[in-house]
Amino acid sequence: MGFAWDARGRTLGVLLLLAASCGLGLSAGRARAGDDGLTLASTEAAAGSGASSGPSHTSLWLGLASGAVVTAAAFGDGWLHDESLESQSRAERRLSRAAQPLGNLAVVVPAIALAYGAGTLLREPGLGRAATRTAFAVGAACASALVLKEVAGRARPNESPDDAWRLRPFSGHDSFPSGHATLAFAAAVAASREAQARWVPWVAYPAAALVGWSRIHDEKHWTSDVVAGAALGAWVSWKVEDRLRARDKARGRLSLRLIPARRGALFSVVAVH
Repeated sequence: MGFAWDARGRTLGVLLLLAASCGLGLSAGRARAGDDGLTLASTEAAAGSGASSGPSHTSLWLGLASGAVVTAAAFGDGWLHDESLESQSRAERRLSRAAQPLGNLAVVVPAIALAYGAGTLLREPGLGRAATRTAFAVGAACASALVLKEVAGRARPNESPDDAWRLRPFSGHDSFPSGHATLAFAAAVAASREAQARWVPWVAYPAAALVGWSRIHDEKHWTSDVVAGAALGAWVSWKVEDRLRARDKARGRLSLRLIPARRGALFSVVAVH
């Protein structure tokens, strides 16, 4: 019994450390948002970009809250896994198979590429920029999940059904966090922010939640893996969207002007306020 609690203690420590580190890193990234694209215009434009001088307290608290929720879910992983095995109806299996592709890069990437291509063909630069921001947001979230998977080294339920607390960093096990949940919620956040239709969040978020449920139902992930993936995907996507929107806004303030001169003309890049 002592060994079991020691293992749980180590697992909880790793989960909390990963969540807190993610929160601090994203907070610092928020503080730097917009700097790169603004310095080309002028010092005044950079000052007006809204960049803060320190980490966001809201981001920090959200990171700590995410860690607490993931930890709470980890305590119920074993029980929730057993419950999911007891309810394996044919309808649930069909629903799980239908939902799983929504968290797969093989489906999401072509959809983003199609939106970008449509923006180019229809000469709608706004659609192209939205697709580009979505691609970066989803890519950053997936890359973050891959790093955490390697660091955590958690075994999947079908690999270690009787031990939800098995963590072997850099062992090749990749259960924590769920990549499908990360991708699904990153895409849901990006789609909800980019689309103007009010119904989009009411479809995107339930669909992402369904992807997470399918991973638990199919014994691919523990519940805490899915919770962590959802939090990570939503958080990273929101931060990347913020940064890219700040850059686009800054570039929108730049104006190219032609100034007559005695021996021709001068081009000047000015910031439009």
